[in-house]
Amino acid sequence: HKPVLHGVGWPGDVKKIALKIDKIKQLGFKPKLNSKEAIKLTVKNLINETQ
Repeated sequence: HKPVLHGVGWPGDVKKIALKIDKIKQLGFKPKLNSKEAIKLTVKNLINETQ
């Protein structure tokens, strides 16, 4: 298996991460944000930190 390279990232970079939260949901965890909302909030916070 050879990785597909698109000229982005760096050596050793993790190209894709997929997390499953099924087990923690079984313990009663309920996420406050969906993935899209979480990314928007993260980007907003990163922008605010650099200003």
